[in-house]
Amino acid sequence: MGNIEVNYIIGIGRSGTTLLTSILGVHPEINTIPENYFVIFFYNSFKNKTYFKPSELLLIHEFNHLFNRLQPYIGYDYTLTKEDDFLKQPFMGSYHELCKHFYNFFKHKTNNSVNAPIIIDKNPSSTLYCEKLLELNPNAKFIFITRDYRANILSRIESIHIRPPSVAYNAIRWNYYMSKALRFENQHQSQVLKIKYEELVNHPENTLNQIFSFLKIEKYSTNNLQTNEKQAIVGDLTNYSSELLNKKYNDLIKKKYSDLTKPINTNRLDSWKTNLTHEQLILSDYICKKFGEKLGYKPQTNITAHKKISLFIKTIYFNFIVLIERLKDKTTFYLPIKFKVKRFRKHIERIETVRNGISKK
Repeated sequence: MGNIEVNYIIGIGRSGTTLLTSILGVHPEINTIPENYFVIFFYNSFKNKTYFKPSELLLIHEFNHLFNRLQPYIGYDYTLTKEDDFLKQPFMGSYHELCKHFYNFFKHKTNNSVNAPIIIDKNPSSTLYCEKLLELNPNAKFIFITRDYRANILSRIESIHIRPPSVAYNAIRWNYYMSKALRFENQHQSQVLKIKYEELVNHPENTLNQIFSFLKIEKYSTNNLQTNEKQAIVGDLTNYSSELLNKKYNDLIKKKYSDLTKPINTNRLDSWKTNLTHEQLILSDYICKKFGEKLGYKPQTNITAHKKISLFIKTIYFNFIVLIERLKDKTTFYLPIKFKVKRFRKHIERIETVRNGISKK
């Protein structure tokens, strides 16, 4: 698998990363995988290894199964089983090569290009670890997709999520992700292509041609794009039901992925103008103005000096929450791998308990 390229889609969630992945996945020269952050999860423990014991391979395998409970692999099959010979013998090679093998166990239900020269790994959390991915994969290319911060914030507070549905919290997270991605782009300009969700929606052919040129693959007619992806998603959603989720979350998952089977709705691009209150817009502009302007998203409000003081005070708590999350993530990154997997397993169990509204006794 040495000749296969691995490239990445980065950007904060709810910015069109899933839509872009579903479109690119139909190209015959591209394999996509469902969202899964196993590469970064095991990175610190495995990055320098060239020999992996079966017990270590089983840890990755267990993680992949656990992640499917957190976020189902809609449109894909994870084909590796404990009985597979791959897990019964040591693997000799770099961690990056091992990751390629695990990528290969994710099969698109209707459009798996087995011999495709490019794998696309889409994961919003990778945005925070681009330098690590580049150390692992020095020739990697990164497609950085952005979305108007107000639209992103609206999308996040309207969705059911384990994170707080707060404008301030989600604006601060948007800021943090953009700061990390823009810094990385500035340092590695030849390896990063920045695109806008708005351009992908309004001018898909032009945007996709930019991506195909960046990846150095042939252009592919937009008439062919998404058809098989829709078939895979519709088939999965028709059969999808999880005993681990109550009806509310089953419906949420179905809504999220069924949106990908519908024509792109350009009317939603500016829905933030009517669906966010004036106070929410002021707060969003106050927090995101700097990076918003760098990305071409202009603030719509004028904020007085007196108002800025009150907004500063209002955001202290959420800045603290995001800071704690960042410190927690950094600490977790360096934990021993067996402990991390055990901790992740308990995390999934807690989330399933919350999703089902079951209170602990």
